[in-house]
Amino acid sequence: MGGDSVRALRAKSVGDVLKAASETSFPPNVDGWLFPQDVFTIFANGKQNDVPLIAGSNADEGTALSPWPANRTAADFKAQTQRLFGDRTGQFLKFYPAGSDGEARAAHYASYRDFSFGWQMRTWVRMAAKTGKSNAYLYYFTRVPPGPASTRLKSSRGRSCINRSSISWTIFSPCGAASSISFRRWDRKRAYMATACFIEHRLSYSPISPPHSPIRPFRRGCATTPTQTG
Repeated sequence: MGGDSVRALRAKSVGDVLKAASETSFPPNVDGWLFPQDVFTIFANGKQNDVPLIAGSNADEGTALSPWPANRTAADFKAQTQRLFGDRTGQFLKFYPAGSDGEARAAHYASYRDFSFGWQMRTWVRMAAKTGKSNAYLYYFTRVPPGPASTRLKSSRGRSCINRSSISWTIFSPCGAASSISFRRWDRKRAYMATACFIEHRLSYSPISPPHSPIRPFRRGCATTPTQTG
């Protein structure tokens, strides 16, 4: 933004700040102290804090964070793809086809999910399991919670969706004594199991021992399928 001091930055307008924020990414700051190297290199060399890890993603990450505009078309999506991937656009569209506006919308959500959360979470867990001694756990949350929020999201997307709040809603809400939502018996059973796993992991750094635990440790050095929680 061209400011060399806090006072100079405070003098900028709100518009200048928002414009800079929209055009700039904020990767971890390799400052030589907290991060002596970039995060991937730290994990690749086994220099991370070796502690048990649970990380994962949801089936519809972009519904709340990057909603598809009502007037957006497949042509818009392809133009954006071309700007991002250049001569690799064809390869991208093989995995995320956009032959129609409907396909483009689905491709937008799928690619956002994979690029913004799925790839990072899988890489994080895979590297922790590969170079560390502690267990690492990878989940993929697919359960659509019942209730009016799901109905509203379904009408806006054409199908039910699972966003960032779904995991906490589905795990913790069925455990409440009173609720106006009609949770199924399966919802309550899975909620208690998942809650117990998270609590056990917090207390002993290891989920409940099999066969009671729905979460299995990630296989070290292998690109295994994440534990499904839907």
